[in-house]
Amino acid sequence: MNNLLRRPDAPLLNDTAMALAAAAEAFPVPPRHRAALPAAVRELSRLLTLDRGDRGRSAYWSVPRLFAAYMHYFLPWNLYRLAWLLPGLDLLSPPPEREIHLLDLGSGPLTLPLALWCARPDLRRRPVRLVCADVASRPLEVGRDALRRLAGPDSPWRVSPVRGPLEKALAGGCFHAILAGNILNELRPFRGEDLEDRLERMCAAMFRSLAPDGRIFLVEPGTRLGGSLVALVREVALKQGLHPIAPCPHAGPCPLRAAPTSSRWCHFVSTVPDAPESLLELSRRSRLEKDGLALSCLLLCRAAEQMAGDASRGEETAGGPARKAGAAAGRTPSPAGAFVRILSHPIRLPARPAPARYACSAKGLALVLDALSLPSGGAVRVLWPCPEERDGKTGALILRAW
Repeated sequence: MNNLLRRPDAPLLNDTAMALAAAAEAFPVPPRHRAALPAAVRELSRLLTLDRGDRGRSAYWSVPRLFAAYMHYFLPWNLYRLAWLLPGLDLLSPPPEREIHLLDLGSGPLTLPLALWCARPDLRRRPVRLVCADVASRPLEVGRDALRRLAGPDSPWRVSPVRGPLEKALAGGCFHAILAGNILNELRPFRGEDLEDRLERMCAAMFRSLAPDGRIFLVEPGTRLGGSLVALVREVALKQGLHPIAPCPHAGPCPLRAAPTSSRWCHFVSTVPDAPESLLELSRRSRLEKDGLALSCLLLCRAAEQMAGDASRGEETAGGPARKAGAAAGRTPSPAGAFVRILSHPIRLPARPAPARYACSAKGLALVLDALSLPSGGAVRVLWPCPEERDGKTGALILRAW
């Protein structure tokens, strides 16, 4: 288990800047429209926070000023956010010498494939077939052009666009990875079903289309809605025989979906020190300044694969000096590899001098003390207290980093 977010290194920042340039070339803003771009960004920002479905998504792709706002503001910020996330994920490990099959649901202008090309230079010379699905054809065309400009004419990556609902793209194929970025907040139940029914059908379809060693990756804005939807998918996916790899340190019930913590949601925040100055300036002109980028995400695999991996790792970690030292001190290593996942900003607790942070653990919600230096999304090794101590307000288990 690794830290979820990693500050991009110089090569990744350079490749991300190349992806931004390729996207800007694929959909340039005419000079006469540049002055109105900040207003279009604000308009699209308001639209993206409204309750809408596939019809609304198709509509904003068809409006040139809103399309330009997406390509020059929202896509760049999404690429920068993913530059913090993708390098730390076990997202794709296909066998050598095989063509990689990827499905990108709700692909838009291929944001996730562009980010994957930047984050995984080891895959750039591998043959990759990208099935990119969206309800609108125009963003798929622009995204394919951007990827071609970024990867070059000799790239072995091939894009197969599919226009239509998610179910159409999931109807066939066997994929090493199924990607879904910013689509859960746009899903709407069909007549006669609720949202959980729709998600169950979607997870079942993804399971059927997933290679035995494949991965399913979902990422949403780190809002209350985005985090709640990701948690609901996790709950549904467990019933379908899928297992969470990240960010969860366990496969039990999500502690943030249980009372009395329902007012919190799972999300992680990166900083913006390395974002391009032109993007920061457009944010200021649009009155949407950013001091952090929040996301909610979920990486899944088939449960049988994960259980086999857990068994092999358990043989390596079952004993050793650290376990004996912890037991002697009245503490025992935590289950699930002795790690918890940091969820929150630092918070102050009564009668405690140093800040704490909320964390997800195999025993539910936890509070990790003396946590000022721990990053959002950090994987922290802890020792369980014996006896347990819990926070009086939230019921969170109080832990200390090991």
